[in-house]
Amino acid sequence: MAGKKRQPQPILDTCSASQQHESSDADDDVPLATILQRRRLSAKASPKQKNGVGVATVLQRKDTKGSKLPLLSEVSERCIMAFLLVVPDRLRVETVCKRWLRLSREELPVTELDFERVPVRPSLRRDVSKMLERANQQLTRLVLPDITLVDAHVDLIVQQQKLCVFRAHRMQKKHIFNIVQRCPDLKTLELLDCRALTLSKWPRDAVALREVFLNGCNFVTNQAASSLIQVCGSTLKKIIFTDATSLDSRIFRDLSRYCVKLEELTISNCASVNLRDLQLLSEALWGSLRWLDLSSCRGISSFPVCRFKLHILAATCSLLTVCIDRNLRVCLSCRCLFWTKPKSTMKA
Repeated sequence: MAGKKRQPQPILDTCSASQQHESSDADDDVPLATILQRRRLSAKASPKQKNGVGVATVLQRKDTKGSKLPLLSEVSERCIMAFLLVVPDRLRVETVCKRWLRLSREELPVTELDFERVPVRPSLRRDVSKMLERANQQLTRLVLPDITLVDAHVDLIVQQQKLCVFRAHRMQKKHIFNIVQRCPDLKTLELLDCRALTLSKWPRDAVALREVFLNGCNFVTNQAASSLIQVCGSTLKKIIFTDATSLDSRIFRDLSRYCVKLEELTISNCASVNLRDLQLLSEALWGSLRWLDLSSCRGISSFPVCRFKLHILAATCSLLTVCIDRNLRVCLSCRCLFWTKPKSTMKA
C-alpha cells in the first residue's frame, strides 16, 4: 500500500543467515559468486558489531575502574627494574607505565656489574660512568670492559665501599694505588694487559688482598713484588704473575716468609729459578700450597722431593728432571708433574 513504509530487512538477520550458509559451505556445493556476496554482506555488518563490542568494553572498564586490579609479581618487576636500571639511554622504563615510573625512582641497588658476560659491551666511557652512578655505591663485584679508565671512573669506583672483586684492563699506577687504598673490602684484584705498568713498590696503607692476578706484568720487578707480598702476605691465598720476565726465584724467599696461607702460585716466563729457592718455598708452605705453576720458567734443571699435598704444573720446562717418590706420578707426554693423593687419605 502507498501509505505504508517498507521496512528494510535487518542486516543482522542477513549476517546470521550468511554465517549459517558459510558454515554449511563445506557440505553443500555453493557457487563462488554466492559465497563472495555473503562475505560482502558480512563485511558491511561488521563495523556496527565492532562498535557495539567497543562500547561494551568501555563500559566494562568503567565498571572495573574503581576496583583494585591484581598487581604483577613484585619480585619479577624488581628483577626487571634492576636490569634496566644500569642500561644507559637505551630503554626508558618510565614510558612503560606509571608503576614502572614509580619503581624507577626508587632505590634499587645493583651489587654486581660484569661486562665480560654481556654480548654487547659498552665501548663509550660515558656509558660506564652512568652505570657506575646508578649502582648507588652498592657494588661488590666489578668487571670492567676493555677501555682505558680516566680519573672520573676511578672516583666512582672508590665510592663503592663494599667492593670485593675488581678486574680492569691497562690501568695506570696512580689509579691502582687509589683503588687499593680507598676500597676497604677489596679482596681480589685482577689487572689485565698491564705490559706498560711499571711498579717499583706497593703502598703500605693498601688493603690486605687475598687474590692478586697481574697479566702481562713485564715490568714488575722483584722489589715491587716483594713490597706487595710484605703488605698483603698474611692474607694472600692466590698469586698469578704471567709473563713475569723481570722476576726471578728470589721472590720465593719472600713468599716463604710472609705468605703462610698461600694455596695457589703461578709464575710464567720467569727469568730464572734456583733450586735452593724452590726448596725453601716447598718446605715453608708444605701445609697450605696446593697448586704451583712454573710454565716457561728458565733455569729449572731439577725439582726437590715433595711429600706434601702439592699439585705441580711445569708444562714447557724441557730441562725438568724429577725426584720421584711414591706420592708422585710423572706424565712425560705432556711434560707435567702431578701429585696423586693416596686413597687412604682421600676421605680424611
